[in-house]
Amino acid sequence: TEMCRFCWAAYAMAPVKQYPASSILGVARAARPLTDRTGLIATAVCDHPQIAEILRGLAELDYHIALSSIKIDAIEDPILEVLARQGERALAIAPEAGNERLRRHVNKKVSDEMLRDKARRVFAHGFTRLKLYLQVGLPSETDGDVADIVRMVGELREIAVAEGRRFGRVADLVPSVNPFIPKPHTPYEEEALADEEYLKEKLAYLQAEFGRMPNVTFRGMSVGEAVWEAFLAKADESGADILEEAASGVPVRRLLKMHHERISAVVRPTVLPSAAAAAATPSPWSFISKR
Repeated sequence: TEMCRFCWAAYAMAPVKQYPASSILGVARAARPLTDRTGLIATAVCDHPQIAEILRGLAELDYHIALSSIKIDAIEDPILEVLARQGERALAIAPEAGNERLRRHVNKKVSDEMLRDKARRVFAHGFTRLKLYLQVGLPSETDGDVADIVRMVGELREIAVAEGRRFGRVADLVPSVNPFIPKPHTPYEEEALADEEYLKEKLAYLQAEFGRMPNVTFRGMSVGEAVWEAFLAKADESGADILEEAASGVPVRRLLKMHHERISAVVRPTVLPSAAAAAATPSPWSFISKR
């Protein structure tokens, strides 16, 4: 719903679709004899206008509820209370970047003040694990922006320590950092994947900095995986033979080595197209209707 500029779902799957609470709870009621666990999965679970009703209904059915990443601005006490009451202790949010400037650049409408306030609410409700989805290599990123990821996580850790005194333990923070991967249909579809050495350097820097912080566990996506995902996102039918090799069981690491030049030409073209050239040369996916 925020139309973040890197988000494939926002641009390729619009408009937002919402199943009514009655439909969701009907499925949950029918499935209850089979399981006592349920997961709510969406790009923005708590944007659902009936999310409080859904959570209450699942709790009344005595389900253990897990949420996929919850939008930061949607974190409210009633939602946290339902989750905490039924024993949930972990949440995931997606600040994406370490400061407001870069968040605004990618259209992520989250201020530092909002982030700190929402984290305080999470820890005040007794949650013991907060996962943070972040990216490096975003368009316009500077070394200072990457350093701000460390600063931001450090500030959230201080909040966790302060709130944890009431519970006798400090919550864990898990910064999960992925390289930015340009996706089709988004405003960043013509962007290149950042240089591999740059990404390795930044991920190593973050791993070292977070390694010095108690109660902070760094999770980083491998650069090779990022290159492969970028290739999948941007390749056209000329890459079919590489995909066939992957489908036959050839390891991705070997494919990246065997087809290094071809894959690099897709994910990091030597000469990025100008706006005029891009308009004259339709993207491989331009024939796909999004309506």
